[in-house]
Amino acid sequence: MLRALPVDADRDGIADALAAACLEFGGVGRAEVVFLTEDGPAPFTSSVMSSLRGNKMPVATAGENGSRLPHELLVPLLVGEVVLGVLKIESSTVAEFDEDLANAFENLASYAAVRIENASINAQLRQSQERARLAEWELRLSWDTLPAHAWHTSPDGRLEDVNRQWLSYFGLTKEESMGFGYMRVFHPDDRERVQELWTGLLTNEVAGGVEARMVARDGTSRTFLLRAVPIRDESGKVIKWYGLNTDVEDLKIAQNRIQESEQRYAATLSSIGDAVISTDDQGRLTFLNPVAEKLTGWTQQEAADRPVEQVFKLIDEAHQVLVDPVSEILGREAELTISTQYALRSKAGSEMVIDVSGAPIIDTSGEMKGAVLVFRDMTQRNETSDALRKSKEDLARMSRLTAIGELAVSVAHEMNQPLMAIVTNAAASMSWLKSASPNIEEAVQAIDWVLRDGYRAGKVLSSILALARNSRPKVGPLSIRSVIEEVLLLTKNELRQKGVLVETVYEGAADAVNGDRIQLQQVLINLVMNGADAMAALEGQRRVLHVVTRRCEGMIQVSVSDSGVGLDPDTAERAFEAFFTTKATGIGMGLSICRSIIEAHGGHIWVATEKGKGSTFSFTLPPPLSSQEQCATPE
Repeated sequence: MLRALPVDADRDGIADALAAACLEFGGVGRAEVVFLTEDGPAPFTSSVMSSLRGNKMPVATAGENGSRLPHELLVPLLVGEVVLGVLKIESSTVAEFDEDLANAFENLASYAAVRIENASINAQLRQSQERARLAEWELRLSWDTLPAHAWHTSPDGRLEDVNRQWLSYFGLTKEESMGFGYMRVFHPDDRERVQELWTGLLTNEVAGGVEARMVARDGTSRTFLLRAVPIRDESGKVIKWYGLNTDVEDLKIAQNRIQESEQRYAATLSSIGDAVISTDDQGRLTFLNPVAEKLTGWTQQEAADRPVEQVFKLIDEAHQVLVDPVSEILGREAELTISTQYALRSKAGSEMVIDVSGAPIIDTSGEMKGAVLVFRDMTQRNETSDALRKSKEDLARMSRLTAIGELAVSVAHEMNQPLMAIVTNAAASMSWLKSASPNIEEAVQAIDWVLRDGYRAGKVLSSILALARNSRPKVGPLSIRSVIEEVLLLTKNELRQKGVLVETVYEGAADAVNGDRIQLQQVLINLVMNGADAMAALEGQRRVLHVVTRRCEGMIQVSVSDSGVGLDPDTAERAFEAFFTTKATGIGMGLSICRSIIEAHGGHIWVATEKGKGSTFSFTLPPPLSSQEQCATPE
C-alpha cells in the first residue's frame, strides 16, 4: 500500500497509508502516526520521549491499570539521526507484539520516514522554483517598464538583451538588435563618434556616457544621454555592461535656454543702470560692470584680484570707513542689505549716497563660491529696481535648472527596499484574504506593515534629499539597540526566506547614540541584506548573521558579520565607492550611501574580510551630547 502511493504524495497521505498498512497485520487494533514538533507539547511521557529520541528504537508500553489493557508499540520514524514522528500501534488483544511483527512495523516506519522526508524536500524545491520564477518575472517586468531604453551587453560590447521600451521606440526585433546590430539606430552623423567612445570604454573598462542623436521607428531623431556601467565579478573582471538611454531632447532645449539666459544676464549686468561687483570666496574682485567702474572710479582691469575693501569703500555719517559688506556676506552665507545712510567713497575721493545689497554665490553642490554686490546712486533707484529684480530671478532660476536630475540613482536604490516590502506585504494580505478560510488577523497585520513601509519610504526620500542638499542629519539621542531590533523585524521575512539566522550581542554600555533613526535604519538594512546575500551561495552550512554592539574609544561601535564567501583585498578597498558592486544585478550605491550617512553623523565605516570566511562591516557613532554640550551647540 505504501509503495503504491504516487511520487507526489504529501506527508499526511504517507502517514495515512502507513497506518492502513499496519492495520493489515493480525493483532493490530489501531494505528496512527504522531508527528513531533519543536515547540508543541510532547505527545508521550518524558521517559518515553527520552527513550525514542535517545535510543531511536521501538518502545513497548502497557496501560497504567495493569496487563488487561491493550499493549502499545511506539516505533520512531527515523531519517538519519532525526526523529520525524512516531508510529503508534495498539494491539487488539492484551498480548504483546512478537519480534517479527515489531521488525515488520519498524521496516514500514523506516520506508515511510524516507518518503516523508523526500516529500518535504520536493515541496521546498517546488516553493523555491516558484519563488525564483516570480522573482524573474518581477525583474523582467521592472526591466520592461523602465521609462528609458535599458540594455546590457557582453564584456566585448555585443548586445545581449534590451527592454520593451527599446524595441517599441526603434521598431527593431531582438534578432536585428543583437550583436552589433544596434549601431544602426544612431544618427549617421553621430555613429562614428559613439563607436569611438564605446570602444574606449570597453578597452579601459570604465563607466562613461555620451550624448547622441538616435533615430526612432518613424524616422525622427532625438538626443539621448547614453550611460554605460561595467559590472564586475569578485575578482574585478568585467562580466557585463549595463546601460540606459535617457531622452534628453527637452533637457537640451532647457540647457540652450539657460545659456541664452546666461548671455542675457551678462548683457543685463553690463547694460543696467545699477553698479555690480562680484568677488570670489576670498573677497577678491572678479567683475565690475561699467556703472560700477563709473561710481568707484576703478576700471575692471585695475580692480581685478584686488581685495574688495580697496575698491568698495563705505563710510558712515562721521566719514569713518566701515567693514566691507562682502566680509559679512561670506561670514554669514546670507544676503545683506545696508541702509542708504551710508556713502561710497570713489578712487578720486568723491562721495555719493548709495543703496547696496549683496548675496553669496552658491553652486549646485551647496558650496559658497563668492559674493555679488549690487549698488546704485539713489537718484537712479526707481529706474533700475525692475532690472535688478529680473537679474536676481534669472540667477535663482539658473541654479534650480542646473540641479535637475542629480538625485535619480540614490532615490531609485534607497526607495527599492521599502517599496519591495510594500509589494510583498500587500501580496501576503491578498493571499490570506483569498484563501478558502480567510485569515483576517494576518491580513490586517500585513496591511499595517504596508502602511508602516509607506511611511518609511517617505522618510527615506526625505533623508536622501537632505543628503543631496549637503544638510546635516536631524540627530538626537536614541537607542541603537532599538534601531537594530526594528531593522531585524523589518527584514525578518526576507531573512527567513534566505535561510539566515541572526545572533545579536549587545553590550550594556553601548546603547545610547546621537543619530537620526531613519538614516541609521537605512545603513543597517543595507548591511544586513548585503550580509544575507553574501551567504546565498553556502550549501549545507549554517547561514548565521552576527550583529554586535560595543563601546570603543568613547564611540559606540556596531558590527554586522556574515559567514559568506568574503571579499578579496582589492574588492574590499573599493567596497564603498559609488557604482562599484560585486552583484550581477547591483548598481553599487548602497555602501556609498551608508558611508555618506555615517560620516554625516560624525562616525566612520569600514570592512574587515577574509576570502572564504566572511566579512564584517563595522561603523561607529558618537554618544549623545551632554546637557552642557547641547546648550553650547549653535542652532
